Formats: sequence, C-alpha cells, structure tokens
Amino acid sequence: MAKLRAYKLAEELKLESDDFLKKAKAIGIDLRSKMSPLDEAQIEEIRRRLGVGVPDRRVEKRVGKTVIRRRKKAEAVPEPAPAEPAASEEPAA
Repeated sequence: MAKLRAYKLAEELKLESDDFLKKAKAIGIDLRSKMSPLDEAQIEEIRRRLGVGVPDRRVEKRVGKTVIRRRKKAEAVPEPAPAEPAASEEPAA
C-alpha cells in the first residue's frame, strides 16, 4: 500500500499546505501536520471531494473519416448536509 505525505498531495493539487490541511479536516480527514502520511483510501477521498484526479471521460464517434470527440460531464458529488439540531416536538392538544 503506497503512502503519500500531505504536503506532496497539496503540491499536486496546487494548494498551500495550510489550506490543504483545513480542507482535509472539513472533509473529515484529521491531519496533524503537512508531514502526515495519507493512505490510498484517504488520497482517493480527498481527490474525489476536491474534484481533482478524475480523468476526463471522452466519447469518440466515427462518422466516415471524421472523428467526433466529446467530453462527458463529470458527475457532481453532493456535499453532505450539515446536521441540524433535533427539534423537540410538542404533542398536539
């Protein structure tokens, strides 16, 4: 299993280390420092959530000698909704 340091992934994503640590914490991955190692599952989760690392999907269609290439739109990953405090229910009279 390959491990990658947080600062190396931040460089790859073109983010400052401090910003990267904040974004990783918002995702739910707690990193102590920029030297913290990340395992493959964490790396994929960060790339998926930050929208980086998803290869372009291209559709190629041939019409005679002409080649038509189009990109498929990437599927949006919904962000988890913040938890709302439980409302106390009043019994109906």
